[in-house]
Amino acid sequence: MSWSGNRLSIPSVRKCSAESSASSAAGFRSNPPRTTLKNSSSAEKSGNKNNGTPKPDKPWCRSRRNPLPRRNRAPVRLKNPNPNRAAPPGINPGENPRTEMPGKLWPLLAAFALLFACRQVPQNEVVAWVNDQPIYLSDFKDQLEKNWIGKEAGIGNLDYRLKLKCLEDIIKQRLILKEADRLGITISEQELNSEMNKIIDVQSPQFQQSLEESGISIQKWKEQLKNDLLLRKTTDTVLKYQYQVGEDEIKSYFEKHQADFVTPVQYQVRQILVTNEDKAKEILARLNAGAEFENLAREYSQSPEASQGGDLGWLEPDQLPASLHSEIIKLGQNQTSGLVKSPYGFHILKLQNIKQSERLSYEAAKPQILKLIEEQKKNKLYQQWLQQLWKKSRIKVNYQVL
Repeated sequence: MSWSGNRLSIPSVRKCSAESSASSAAGFRSNPPRTTLKNSSSAEKSGNKNNGTPKPDKPWCRSRRNPLPRRNRAPVRLKNPNPNRAAPPGINPGENPRTEMPGKLWPLLAAFALLFACRQVPQNEVVAWVNDQPIYLSDFKDQLEKNWIGKEAGIGNLDYRLKLKCLEDIIKQRLILKEADRLGITISEQELNSEMNKIIDVQSPQFQQSLEESGISIQKWKEQLKNDLLLRKTTDTVLKYQYQVGEDEIKSYFEKHQADFVTPVQYQVRQILVTNEDKAKEILARLNAGAEFENLAREYSQSPEASQGGDLGWLEPDQLPASLHSEIIKLGQNQTSGLVKSPYGFHILKLQNIKQSERLSYEAAKPQILKLIEEQKKNKLYQQWLQQLWKKSRIKVNYQVL
């Protein structure tokens, strides 16, 4: 079994910013347990990637283990066992053992390595040590399933760098949780219940089904959520008073980035959508004869907003399919378009109102700027704090298990 006593140095962590927090304002977050959230869709973290025209939401529309016995440890610090799977910047796998072992031993060692690689690795195998705390293979797999892959996927073919990134996430959590213990920071039952009520209805059938599909119990889900809250609370407690933002900073940012504080033009649009072209022509003829657009939308439109008279609300240009946007910009207020064909059918559009683009005043932009500068400062402080925790810790990685 090969171990590297070298620390996982911070350069490999610099990509992990405080945006990993459980809220946009927090400095760290491990992803919450995957469940069906209250009043939300079951969208996964990966974005939709559809071929062709993306279909919008609306139918446009839009054990506690002892350390390894010393006799089983490698006599030298071994190099990363697979040179083709190079460690990311900052992970130094150690010295080259070829300079310290007779060449005749290498065939024997290679055969042993092959045997080791082919055997099934026990779940209680230690992947890494953070100070005196082991990270077991079972912990590592749980984190992979939580952050990167589902239970149905294996980790065997997962990119090596992705595995190392996942291991870094676990190590960061252990470092912060140790700091929480040192500072006496805890999560009360009241805090846990309050957070649960914000994000989920634990009695809902959807939530229970999600737990079953994830293969975790309600108790384990609560433990994961409590752990996430503790990570967030510890980070906030440590960094809270270190990133004050002054009025001069806000004004300076506003003056340098005024182009960023311009609201885009917005259109209030109504539509009638049908899939039959003859029916669409009939409706258009009735509109031209003086019929009310809203009434015809309620009667004939096949889109979700039909009951609201076809009202799509206020839309920005980038929220509209190109074919519809090109027609809307030709219309004046309260004017109606002809037939517009799209993959969803035949549209008749009405431009109800327009809000022209305008520049935000300093007072209107101030809350956004304050939040932005706070996030920037907090990210920087988070990285510095994590560096300090990392440097004073003893971290060893068993690369052979990854």
